[in-house]
Amino acid sequence: MAGCRTQNQSVKELNDEDLIMQVQENKDKSYRVRLIPETKFLADKTRDLRNNMWYKMDSCFYIMRGEQKIYPVMQEPVANGISSSFEYLLLFDDAQAPGKGEEIKFIYKDRHITKKSYSLSFNKQL
Repeated sequence: MAGCRTQNQSVKELNDEDLIMQVQENKDKSYRVRLIPETKFLADKTRDLRNNMWYKMDSCFYIMRGEQKIYPVMQEPVANGISSSFEYLLLFDDAQAPGKGEEIKFIYKDRHITKKSYSLSFNKQL
């Protein structure tokens, strides 16, 4: 994800002791997300975790626009071939998606790895 970005697309990253979350905004009201858990979470129950991260991620991602939660209209896991990370493509409805220059908060509410919420604030660039 990050290695294929163009000059205009930057990746926002959030790190803690359990997880790295990377978010990249695309021009078409979509976002790319990469989740990289610490190896201790991968070693515990790898098969169940992978199934959960592939099939049970509905409503884990959303953006906050003021007090309004906006969920993606499409959320697609991406088979990236990297066993230590999980990637997703999120598409938001044009009518609800934030406009250029608008301050938003991107939220990931984890249910399968750490059970924590992760938040990135940024000014929408595209």
